[in-house]
Amino acid sequence: MTPAAPNTTDAAGESAIMARLEALAAEVRALREAVAPLTEKAMVASQDEILSLHQVAEVFGVSLSTAGRWRKAGMPALARKTGRPGTVRFRHGDVLAWLQRHGRSKPR
Repeated sequence: MTPAAPNTTDAAGESAIMARLEALAAEVRALREAVAPLTEKAMVASQDEILSLHQVAEVFGVSLSTAGRWRKAGMPALARKTGRPGTVRFRHGDVLAWLQRHGRSKPR
């Protein structure tokens, strides 16, 4: 038996596919570089965001009762209450740090 001759059509098609994959990879790298500063700014901004207990539950993907239990367990509230009297607010970054220290999950 003689070995089959390489199919030049398959080789050309494979070469074209590889070239397209390389071009797509370059586009992805460029997009990641363009988005990185925006993502970093959003992370910093969200760390300073002030949340109500309802918003804490929503942002961190838990029920309101779980967020309430976190508060009773020592989740840090802002020293100065904002809004209506008796309304407690939380800084997003403080809540996130508290959750990480207590081995709880990050936002979903």
